Amino acid sequence: MRPLYQMPFMASPARIEPAGNLGLWYEKFYDQWEGTAATALQNPAPQKVGWIKQAVTHNAQLSHEHRALGEELVNRLLELVRSSGGDFWVFETTTPFVTGLGQGHPIENGFAWHALLGAPYIPGTTLKGQLKAWPQWSEEPATAFTEALERLTILDSLPLLPVQLQGEVMTPHYTSYYQDGFPPGDYDNPVPIPFLTVGPGQAFLMAALGTQDDLQSIQDYWETSLEYMGVGAKTSSGFGRFRRNKSKENALRAPLEQAARNVAQQKQLAHLLPWEREMWADGYQEDAEKFMQRLGEKWLDRMDSAVMKESDRVQIATRLRQWYLNNKPDQWRKPNKKNAEKISRIKKHLPADPV
Repeated sequence: MRPLYQMPFMASPARIEPAGNLGLWYEKFYDQWEGTAATALQNPAPQKVGWIKQAVTHNAQLSHEHRALGEELVNRLLELVRSSGGDFWVFETTTPFVTGLGQGHPIENGFAWHALLGAPYIPGTTLKGQLKAWPQWSEEPATAFTEALERLTILDSLPLLPVQLQGEVMTPHYTSYYQDGFPPGDYDNPVPIPFLTVGPGQAFLMAALGTQDDLQSIQDYWETSLEYMGVGAKTSSGFGRFRRNKSKENALRAPLEQAARNVAQQKQLAHLLPWEREMWADGYQEDAEKFMQRLGEKWLDRMDSAVMKESDRVQIATRLRQWYLNNKPDQWRKPNKKNAEKISRIKKHLPADPV
C-alpha cells in the first residue's frame, strides 16, 4: 500500500489546515524522502530536520478555532474535577520537554500527541509513574505519600494553548557500540538524531481525583518531583523539568469559585421569600455600598408601609439590623447623625434590641 502522501486525494502532503490536527499530520503524512530509499537512509538527517521545522511552523500558524477546542477540553477537565471531587495545578516547563520518543515514526523518534487536540499532552499513567518513582529517586521515606497516591486517579495533562514546539538534536558518538556491541572508539562517526520537543515556558494543566486529604498529601511531592526529577524522556539530560505557575492556576480557579458561589447562592435564594430575593438582588450580601443606598431609597419605606404584614415588617427589620451588625457594627451601637434616623426606624419594628 502506498503512503498517505502519495494518495490521489492528497494534493499537498505538507499542507495542514489552520484548524487541523497537527498530530495526525505529523504522524501520517511524512513526505521528506528524497532520491531512492538507499540514499535516503544514507543521509536521513536533513529530511528529518525539515519535517520537524515544518511541524514547528504549522503549530505556530494554528488558528483560534484550534485554540478554542483546546479551551473547551480544558474546561471539560476542570468541570470533571469540580463535579467528581479533585484538584488541579498548572505547571510550566522550565526546560524542553518530550514524551513518546519510543513511538514509531519515520524520523525514528516519536512524539505523544493528544488524539482529539493534535497537541502535546502528558498521559496520566506517565505522571503517576513519575510520582511513584519519586521516593526512590529522592531517597525520602514517603509511606503516607505512596499510600495516598495509590488511591488517587491521575488524569491526562492538557496543554494551555498555544504551545510552542521546537527541534532538538541528540548525537550518539558510539553507534556501533550501542547497536552492534562493538567496542567504542574514536573511529566511530557521531550520528545526529533530531527530534521534536515542547519548548520552555509552556503551561500544562495537571489534575487528580480523590479525597482532599490524599490530594494534599501528594501536592508538595508532585511540585518538588516535577522541578527536580522531571517527567518524560531524557530527564537525565535535563529535559522535562516543570515549575508550578500559581498565577495561571488562580486564573483558572477564579471562574470555578465564582460558579460555585453562584450555585450556592441560587440554592439559598430558592428558600427565600420574594422580598428576601429582592433584597439580595439589591446587594444585601455582596455590595455594601449599593445596599446602603437602596436601604435609604426603598427598604425603610417598604418596612414602614401600611400594606406590609406585621410579621414581614419584623423580618425586614431583623434583616436590616443583621446587615448593620455585619457591615457597620459600630454604627448600630453608636450611630452618627447620618445613620441615627435609619437605625431608629429599624428598631421600632424589632421586638427587642438585642445586645
